[in-house]
Amino acid sequence: MANFQAFHLADQQVNARGAKFCSLSAEGERVYLTLGSKQSPLYTQWGPSSFDQSSGGRCNFDFVCDEELGKNLRALDEWTKDYIEKHSQRIFGKALTKDQIADGYRPALVQRGSYPPSIRCKVNMTGQRQVKCWTQDGAPRDAPEDWKACTYVVRVNLSHLWLMSREFGWVFNVEHVQVFENSKVCPFV
Repeated sequence: MANFQAFHLADQQVNARGAKFCSLSAEGERVYLTLGSKQSPLYTQWGPSSFDQSSGGRCNFDFVCDEELGKNLRALDEWTKDYIEKHSQRIFGKALTKDQIADGYRPALVQRGSYPPSIRCKVNMTGQRQVKCWTQDGAPRDAPEDWKACTYVVRVNLSHLWLMSREFGWVFNVEHVQVFENSKVCPFV
């Protein structure tokens, strides 16, 4: 993954809709991460989805984490809590205790019930920032018809920390997806 020690959260900002956030950079540059690999691609149980159909094509996109990605996301979660503890006065306008941070932080590595651990990303399915899809050989391609039937290497922009009331967490914006089509061979031949 990335060198967390180079990460820096900017002071709290408010967007046009009133949402609070802190932009992330590493040595003044945007932070990009590659999730999965050709040897160990990710898969999704649900594909891109949105509860709010008025979102303009912006969806949640959860990927199941392998052991290596899970380990890296746990490291990011620990670094984030330590960073917030050291910089809470600047970011939140008040000092937060470890317990307050633990209560408010929404981890990058998500564990829900008996489902495998996953990472929740955001993806634009339409518009100017629409996700770009690539073949195994690196050629542009259309989005898969059935996202659940493929595996992926995903390029995300770890853009900012969202802040809402006492809760906060990371936004992983999917920008590129390398798609690996699963074989569709009849098992009865």
